[in-house]
Amino acid sequence: MDPEQYYTSITPQAKRKDLAQFFTPPEIAEFMVKWVLDVRPRTILDPAAGTGIFVRKVSDINQAGGKAPSVLAMDVDPDILKVAKESLESCPNVQYKVADFLKYRLQEPFDAVVCNPPYYKHHFVEDKKQLVGQFNRRYGSSLTRMTSVYCLFLIKAVNLLAAGGRGAFIIPSEFMNADYGVAVKSYLLEHRLLDAILVLDYESRAFSDALTTSCILLISKGPSKPRGAQVKLFRARGTRDFADLCARILNGTAVPLRSLDAGSLDPDLKWHNYFYTARPRNHPDLLPPLESLARCSRGIATGSNEYFTLSELERRQGGLSEDEVRACVTKSAQAGELVFTARDFERLRTGNKKCYLLYPGGELTPAMRRYLARGERLAVHEKFLTRNRHPWYRPEQRSPADIWVTVFYRGRPRFVLNEARILNLTTFHGIYLRPSFSSLREILFAYLNSSLCAEFIRPQRREYGDGLLKLEPRDVERILLPEFARMSGPDLDAVRDAVALLREGRLDTGRFLESIDPVFERFGTGLSGEHSPA
Repeated sequence: MDPEQYYTSITPQAKRKDLAQFFTPPEIAEFMVKWVLDVRPRTILDPAAGTGIFVRKVSDINQAGGKAPSVLAMDVDPDILKVAKESLESCPNVQYKVADFLKYRLQEPFDAVVCNPPYYKHHFVEDKKQLVGQFNRRYGSSLTRMTSVYCLFLIKAVNLLAAGGRGAFIIPSEFMNADYGVAVKSYLLEHRLLDAILVLDYESRAFSDALTTSCILLISKGPSKPRGAQVKLFRARGTRDFADLCARILNGTAVPLRSLDAGSLDPDLKWHNYFYTARPRNHPDLLPPLESLARCSRGIATGSNEYFTLSELERRQGGLSEDEVRACVTKSAQAGELVFTARDFERLRTGNKKCYLLYPGGELTPAMRRYLARGERLAVHEKFLTRNRHPWYRPEQRSPADIWVTVFYRGRPRFVLNEARILNLTTFHGIYLRPSFSSLREILFAYLNSSLCAEFIRPQRREYGDGLLKLEPRDVERILLPEFARMSGPDLDAVRDAVALLREGRLDTGRFLESIDPVFERFGTGLSGEHSPA
């Protein structure tokens, strides 16, 4: 039994999840260690050592000869570090330190750093605001409080690298497309740290128990690294491809997907564009984004869906009138088709599904006062969102969206035409057409579900591994659109006819998509495949 299996067998899953303890696969650890050992480091830092996979790889590789470097293995969890130490009792050159790397002061620089930092969500960390402020003052960065902890590990660790040193980090590739990642990317480029990025395709995630897609950053800190140094971009599409690619990277024969001057990498751009990009052949720079004719907003966040959403039976039992609630889709499964009609809502209502949102008016009725008192007895008013809302029971103000889009999805996102004109919770984002473009509602809905649009969505989406994908409202607003004004009258009529048949149930989803795809392809924005972004 290896140390990772042993630690898993003796440690509750809840603890491993709380501490974000996901183990680096041996083949990835070996590649990362070989990369940093190539500069013959005398000192190595592993700031999130876990069960010691990197330390063991350093020991294994150095058994072939040569003086072994001294290694500092740090971790905040004494239990997991004990397992690491027991797995390498015969290595006197390894020092183990139980400490929080982000708060522990290290004075001496290291010749190499290898790291699989913990993947915490930002809001799970105490004193996050103060910690980010300290980092920005100490390192001259511009990180935001939304920055994930793994990025803080990265920034501090690269600052501990000695001149001529190397670093290898395996981290979620989420930062490449996230808003908080702009400051991280800017920092790496400004300090000329990036040598290469190896993306592990989301279809074959690195960590079997972590819902995230990963990338490996290869870092070097050259004292005279030229400003125009090339950053090589690689992408591995599976286990076999990864092994072959790593061997070629290490022996210098790998051909990158792209090799770009560091100055041409745009930190404001979603960097997944550099790895997965399809562009139109005809006037790509002239195509408008969706935000030119609509806006996208997240759905209503209640703070307690169980309390704020009601079924028809719950509404009646509470004595609440229909004026004190609003019709609302509360789960994505409630809108399983591409068009949601009044008939669909009626099925939810008569089936006693939670399809109403509590919506207190200005003057509270006795029935509403009783319902709110019940909420206070349940301490609903003390939850995070409700305690920051005044009054605590007043929901966010939204009007019904024209189109809904699934937040999380696999394959392709689902855009739903909101024919019933009802509200939506955060299970969907809402797309609102500007009044001057309201006549394009059906055309936009059809296009968003087309194969052509799926290609334009790809550079905007966020990838979480195991095929799980996500769109944020700003991602939706950046989706490129055809110039609808250039579409012919017959094409527009064909799309509207297909939507009408879909609405009436005379066309199923598959046949609908088959009928609209040729229309948008015929428009002439055919795809040219993978290119560098403009």
